[in-house]
Amino acid sequence: MSSSVEANLSDEELRKLLKPSITKDLAKKVLEQSYASDGEQIEVISELDSYDDVNFRVKLGGVPFLLKIHNGVESKDFVKVYEAAGNNYSKKGCMNSVVHLQSTMMALLSNHGINTSLPKTALDTDAPVCIHSLPVVSSNHSPQKLVVRLLSWVEGKLMSEVDILPVETLADAGKYLGRMDKILDEISMSAIQPTEKGPPECTEKKEQLSAWVSFQRRPSSRSFAVSASQNSASGSLLSAAAKQIQEEDAAGLEEEEVDLDSSILEPARRFHQWDGKNTTQVRSFTSCISDERRRSLVISILDAFQTEIMDTGDHKQFRQGVIHGDYNDANVLVDDSYHVSGVIDFGDSVESWRVLDVSVAMAYAMLSTYGKANRGISAAAAVLRGYNLVYPLTPLERKHLVLLVACRLACSVTLGAYSYQQNPENKYLLFHAEPAWATLEMFWCHDIERRSSLQKAFARILDQACLYEASSNKKSVISCSDLVFPDPTVVDFLAEVRLSSTSSVAFDSSVVPSPANKKRKTSSDGLPVVTFVTGNQKKLEELKRILGVDDNGSSSHNGGSMKLPFHLTNMKVDLPELQGDPIQIAKEKCSLAAKQVGGAVITEDTSLCFNALGGMPGPYIKWFLESCGLEGLNKLIGSHEDKTAYAMTVLALSTGPGKEPAVFCGKTSGTIVMPRGRLDFGWDPIFQPIEGGGSKTYGEMSKDEKDAISHRSRAVEQMRAFLRTNGTSLKQELLKSNEKEE
Repeated sequence: MSSSVEANLSDEELRKLLKPSITKDLAKKVLEQSYASDGEQIEVISELDSYDDVNFRVKLGGVPFLLKIHNGVESKDFVKVYEAAGNNYSKKGCMNSVVHLQSTMMALLSNHGINTSLPKTALDTDAPVCIHSLPVVSSNHSPQKLVVRLLSWVEGKLMSEVDILPVETLADAGKYLGRMDKILDEISMSAIQPTEKGPPECTEKKEQLSAWVSFQRRPSSRSFAVSASQNSASGSLLSAAAKQIQEEDAAGLEEEEVDLDSSILEPARRFHQWDGKNTTQVRSFTSCISDERRRSLVISILDAFQTEIMDTGDHKQFRQGVIHGDYNDANVLVDDSYHVSGVIDFGDSVESWRVLDVSVAMAYAMLSTYGKANRGISAAAAVLRGYNLVYPLTPLERKHLVLLVACRLACSVTLGAYSYQQNPENKYLLFHAEPAWATLEMFWCHDIERRSSLQKAFARILDQACLYEASSNKKSVISCSDLVFPDPTVVDFLAEVRLSSTSSVAFDSSVVPSPANKKRKTSSDGLPVVTFVTGNQKKLEELKRILGVDDNGSSSHNGGSMKLPFHLTNMKVDLPELQGDPIQIAKEKCSLAAKQVGGAVITEDTSLCFNALGGMPGPYIKWFLESCGLEGLNKLIGSHEDKTAYAMTVLALSTGPGKEPAVFCGKTSGTIVMPRGRLDFGWDPIFQPIEGGGSKTYGEMSKDEKDAISHRSRAVEQMRAFLRTNGTSLKQELLKSNEKEE
């Protein structure tokens, strides 16, 4: 076949033509020529399942190894740079190859305690690779110069071969992947090493990424809720917090250095059809799906990917890094205790969206031994739980997880159909096919209305997975008892008696709404009840104080007295972390809370926004405070001259499930200072409002002083005005809704 014809073929088409076609005898000859010393015993035990390469389990001198003969695509890539370097692997040019990228990844991971393969030096090249002229599937391309590596054998049992797979093992697999991705971030950092002739901003970029990576390493039981769109300020935002964390990490790490050069990322940026960011290109292979109904299902996923991720520009906000790219149960090994013991096969490694690593792992977990037993969603959630413990996702990444899982499954069934069409003898290509179709049809069904409901439920379960509190014992098993349930295709015989939420309740009065039966309650005097969604009693007391509510529900405040049209109580409800601007977050949170409580609710969302950082941390201040502490928050803008900030509260009031919330927003401007005053109310000690003299922090003010100028007071005052005008109609609406439900 001519080079011009070859140039018109896609990456995937060329891989099928250039897949090695190797017998055991040929494999033995390769070992004899490149790896075996005189008289050393060689044993080719068996060929292993593979997609584009050919792998053999072998023994050399009684020691087990994996003999990998690379596909012609990667081989051409390496041979070109290797020959240009005069067949000298140590020359820098050889670093610009996919083969070297894979070796570097394995060495880096191994040095950090991840159990994976390492290449053995070939005797004929004195390098971790050798090149042999070998046949490939296409006779027109045979023989082909192919790269061969002899890799150390990773002990353990493939997860795909485990007959009884505990869900906790999937969570452990997610945690293992999270550890890997933190380590692989070092490769991304190498790409922005400053050079003598490089632009001055290189140093700043490196500091920013270093701070971000270090912050991600900080142990946390919750998601670090900051979207990638705000990463433009992340270097200065996180530098202070990162310094201490870097010192902590350095104290606990003792490994040999792996030489990381910026050129390592060049081959990582290759086009690879299995790279999730290239999902749109899968469309050209959908004609290989013979079933029209299934083909339309895949096309609907590709359409959603284009409109929801690409057209919106959300993909530009995903974090990037070098990823494994194919973290499935056939590449993960477990020990006798069902703990993950290693990982293999870096053939799909590229630089891409970091979230793709976990979404790929979640997709294939749904096809694992556990997932195929009608526990697919549970399996995906377990992997996410483990991953999120060590590599927290941003809200935007979490937002698109369900779609990205669907994209990987769609890619698998589509390219699998194409590959099987080209090579019907390779049964490995069908390994995931039918289970993948069944899984797709389970949560991305043809009924659009049901599909929407299923995906929302799936997303809520993933949010639940990320609420897990990590144990201080690093060796403890990750509990997944709250994630163990069957897929929606299984009849739930306990549906009528199953609780609708896991909300814990903290009551303020004898007026108690019941989330279990979803019915609104009324007080003894016939007034409806509105629930303030918080488990913090101090917040409820402050809301009542600012409203001027007495024990009888009467309110007297600026503007005269009035009787509230409802009684206030409070309830703690676990709600997912949401992404968006504060008003959007407040509305969505209020709607979700009303649905869980089964009645009227008030929710509150508070932001602390640093002007120097473009409004960060904003609505994510709670998670920053938990991670950095008060002094850490202050130090985030320590290097900035602009210390100004504003505090904002958004109150939202919904009269019940399905009702559009009313929103009330209050804002107070101030500056960020070192902590002063009482330390029992969040970030009050570091916020010094301009009003009220500009000399006291919230933490130093009396309650009356703070109420007079606070952001919360201003939001509540707007709510008071609304209730004064609409109180009667609001009361009637609430009572009418009670009658309908009862």
